[in-house]
Amino acid sequence: MPSSKQKRFKWRLRSRAWLIAGGYALISLLWIYFSDLLLFALFPDPETFARLSVYKGTGFVIVTALLLLLLLWRFFSALDGTFAALQESEKRLGASRAKLSAVINSAMDAIITVDVTGRLNSFNSAAEKMFLVDARKVLGRSVNRLLPAGIDHLSARRFETTAVRENGDIFPVEAAVSEVSSREGVFYTAILRDISERLAQQATLREMNESLERKVADRTHELQIAVARAQSADRLKSAFLATMSHELRTPLNSIIGFTGIVLQEMAGPLNDEQKKQLGMVRSSGRHLLDLINDVLDLSKIEAGELEIRHEQFNLRESLERVFASVKPQADPKNLSMQLAIAVDVGVLKGDKRRVEQVVLNLLSNAIKFTDHGGVALSAVIANGHCKMTVTDTGIGIREEDIVTLFQPFNQIDAGLTREHEGTGLGLAICRRLSALMGGSISVRSEWQQGSEFCFVLPLDTEGKS
Repeated sequence: MPSSKQKRFKWRLRSRAWLIAGGYALISLLWIYFSDLLLFALFPDPETFARLSVYKGTGFVIVTALLLLLLLWRFFSALDGTFAALQESEKRLGASRAKLSAVINSAMDAIITVDVTGRLNSFNSAAEKMFLVDARKVLGRSVNRLLPAGIDHLSARRFETTAVRENGDIFPVEAAVSEVSSREGVFYTAILRDISERLAQQATLREMNESLERKVADRTHELQIAVARAQSADRLKSAFLATMSHELRTPLNSIIGFTGIVLQEMAGPLNDEQKKQLGMVRSSGRHLLDLINDVLDLSKIEAGELEIRHEQFNLRESLERVFASVKPQADPKNLSMQLAIAVDVGVLKGDKRRVEQVVLNLLSNAIKFTDHGGVALSAVIANGHCKMTVTDTGIGIREEDIVTLFQPFNQIDAGLTREHEGTGLGLAICRRLSALMGGSISVRSEWQQGSEFCFVLPLDTEGKS
């Protein structure tokens, strides 16, 4: 149907044609009429008038023919230009259509067009592969044979539906529909994608997720059972060690006590060799008692049976007493012992025995692993805490050993050739005791340069059990 713009253009062409024709007719009439009057006035002789009229008519015909030739020339020139432009336009349009067709046919997705009656107008190569049918067989047919749900103005812009191949197979597709208006009317373009594989993958993924969730739940349940069993076994182990340690301490104390009585010669005189042998017995007994005490403490801590007292005591006196008790250990090595306690270090609220146990262990370790130089103990008050520092000039600790330093039964010189005795429980017990008292223990050390252990404790500790 012609547009209003085309109608206006045709009307201008017709108006111009009528204007030219009317103007030419008017000029012709005026020329014929007035030229005859002028010739008759100038040449009244009938013979002369007739001869000049013939010349006038011939000239008019020649001029008219020339004007008509000019008009036709210009008309045909314009017509040739229009025809050439039309040919060029058709060539460009054909190339554009060829490109569009190539793009559509090279598309990975099926692209079809449907008119308002539901008839297929176009069918690209991907659609032929998807529906297993040649385009020439389906063009003009109803789209409902391929898409039972149909495509019209009520179709969603993007939706999932089922499609039917030429051989009758039904498969799921995802469709994106757009409406297009043209001179030929309204039609719908649909881009179709086969989603069979995607849905199968999603189903497989859901099944895998469900299977994984079941496996995780099963493994979690098994792990919970294993953890419960391990915790139960750990509690039984700690209770067993605590009981056995207690049962072993009683006879050991008796052995150490009776050995001391014999060494005092209360049961009779001893010779030098007997004293030496009994001294070794007592030393071994004390070492074994220390080991049992460490195992007992660790077992109580792990079993949650160790109680921390919460009472006032003089920290300065405790530090001086512990320092004095370890000095005899340093004398055989000729180590210098230094004690520096700040003036404001005094009364502390906490477990006196456990604080002394930690400091004693740190000092004993410092002396044990120091062969030259000295050991120092300092204590200062800062920010509501007491910081007790034990430094030495001993063998130091390698960086890789610091990570496992506070683990039970761990020793720096572990092995068959180790030079220093010990169970490897002391520092583990110290760290756990400090944590129970609300404090902490940290270490800084350089290999072959010495170590520094810091025991930080709040001035008012909260006892934990």
